[in-house]
Amino acid sequence: MQFAGAVLAFRPSINTSGIPDPMFGMGQGRVEGPDSAAQGSDGYGTLLAMAPYRPSGAATATDSMLAVGAPGEDLSTTVDAGAVQVYHVKADQSVVHTQWIDQNVTDVEGEAEPGDFFGQKVAAVNSAPNSVSTAATMRLAVGVPGEEYGAERTESGGVALFSMLGAPGAADSWIEPGHGIPGEPAPRQFVGMSLGSSPSLLFVGMPYGPAQGRAVYGFPWNVAPGGAPTQTFRPGESGIPTDVAAFGATVR
Repeated sequence: MQFAGAVLAFRPSINTSGIPDPMFGMGQGRVEGPDSAAQGSDGYGTLLAMAPYRPSGAATATDSMLAVGAPGEDLSTTVDAGAVQVYHVKADQSVVHTQWIDQNVTDVEGEAEPGDFFGQKVAAVNSAPNSVSTAATMRLAVGVPGEEYGAERTESGGVALFSMLGAPGAADSWIEPGHGIPGEPAPRQFVGMSLGSSPSLLFVGMPYGPAQGRAVYGFPWNVAPGGAPTQTFRPGESGIPTDVAAFGATVR
């Protein structure tokens, strides 16, 4: 099926064929989930995010948590609503599916709508890699650039934050223009198309929309719904040139 998508993982070593040594490959049907059937244009693997994971009883972060975005996922008749799948990649290279996340999941903020493209971008972090991992330290951000706020504010967008451990709706949060992200919602801001991470902050790029809101905002990974950024990078401030086109279109 065209553009159904897949993920291939490799070891950081060269094998006897002179290529990176394969570990595993998977599509949407590799492990059980709410929708294990691959479909055309799901875009499974459009964006990936991985963070080291230290299980209880382990001396170090021996494992990893992997988030896979499928922004073209259709939820029943809701076309291109999008979804994210989370996997536990163990030290023995086995893979366990742990979460399916979309906006129809119990207690998750919002509601899945056509063209939301939930999972177009994802970012993940372990904010305390030297400690046993918890729901508070294993965090995931999901961009929803197609989120709308009425007919006059199409594709304004937003960002959902979750724990990579436990039920998705148990520790989620939501930020959007006018609700955490400075400024007001406006058409075609596409918030969630540009995400980056550091151990302490999630960075959200705002290259589109009203000029006064264009910046890169840094939020604590456990920010409350609608919580304010703690760091801002804006053209014309702190040595950043004023005449910058699409500032924040890509952040890492």
